[in-house]
Amino acid sequence: MGLVDETFAPSCTTDKIQVIYIQPHLRKKDSATNRITFNELASDIEDVYSDSLSLRFAKSLRLWSDD
Repeated sequence: MGLVDETFAPSCTTDKIQVIYIQPHLRKKDSATNRITFNELASDIEDVYSDSLSLRFAKSLRLWSDD
């Protein structure tokens, strides 16, 4: 048996995929509707997760956004 067997059934019924760009900073010419900054993502991670790996990733995102 592989990772997915015959009992697998997708739970998502949405056919439309929304592309979201994650980037260090939002540039003036960018539309904010499909972009998220590293700091926004870090904040969301910190709000939801408290494990050390997630918090370390959030910290790295904040450092990378300063580069």
